[in-house]
Amino acid sequence: MLDLQDLWNSVMKLEAEAERSRKSIALWESRNRELAAETAKAENDYKNINLKIKQEELDLTSIESRIEKSETRRNMLKSERELEALDSELSRLREDRDSRETSVFTMMEKSDELKTRLDELKVELAESEVQTARDIESLKQKIVTLTGESQAARKNFSELRESLSPAVKSRFEKLIVSKDGIAIAKLNGETCTHCNCLVPSSVASGLQKNSYATCTNCGRFLYQG
Repeated sequence: MLDLQDLWNSVMKLEAEAERSRKSIALWESRNRELAAETAKAENDYKNINLKIKQEELDLTSIESRIEKSETRRNMLKSERELEALDSELSRLREDRDSRETSVFTMMEKSDELKTRLDELKVELAESEVQTARDIESLKQKIVTLTGESQAARKNFSELRESLSPAVKSRFEKLIVSKDGIAIAKLNGETCTHCNCLVPSSVASGLQKNSYATCTNCGRFLYQG
């Protein structure tokens, strides 16, 4: 029965390691997707701010043209009323021009920052994709190896399990499913080494080498070490 437990421990260890490798693959893939999404967002932000800069520059060109035309027309006006109205319009246009120039300057600085960050992200993504592909391939090969070893251990476990009596086999199978994969524990004096509870003296004294008893607390098979 101890050999059976050892085989089952091997199965659990191998399958747990394979599952950790699958989770590592999922984590690498998730990180790569997040980095790709961040890069795409940075690229979109960079594109959008440059479109805004171009639009502002077009608007500035239009405003400069209107200012130039208004200044030319001003020299031809003689009425004070018309001059005041035109000066008011010129003042508004110049304020609008100055505001837009400040906005363009601010956006150009932001564009430079976005470009620097975008270039960094592209390099980081390219390196991450190479590293991720290499690591995932290694993990997949590891999973194949672990799965093969696990299947072999399960086969040996199934074959050895058939040597048990039907009643013991049935109970052993229930224990490894319901007791965290542990069906058997060593008895140290009168104490079960798994749950650290005392068993009746009659159980402890009646347990012989190469025989098994049952822990009255956790229900596992007990053996004398």
